[in-house]
Amino acid sequence: MAAALKTPPADLTRISIRNNGVFPADRVRRFVTNGAEVPAHGSSAMPVWGPTFRSLDSSDRLVAIRIANVISYLESIQQ
Repeated sequence: MAAALKTPPADLTRISIRNNGVFPADRVRRFVTNGAEVPAHGSSAMPVWGPTFRSLDSSDRLVAIRIANVISYLESIQQ
């Protein structure tokens, strides 16, 4: 799918490289949790998954564990 996009997606294996060799876990957590407006991506609305994500209680322990798992995975794939 990346080839079909107007703007190539970010290489998530290079987050640490783009941050002077340090994986910015707190910043990534905020991004995963709250999203961000990225001009190339359009709005942060997710037509398919948005309602599901909005229905989750952000104080729920399982939600926190899932987010932590995403952060851990992203950190594990760094070059």
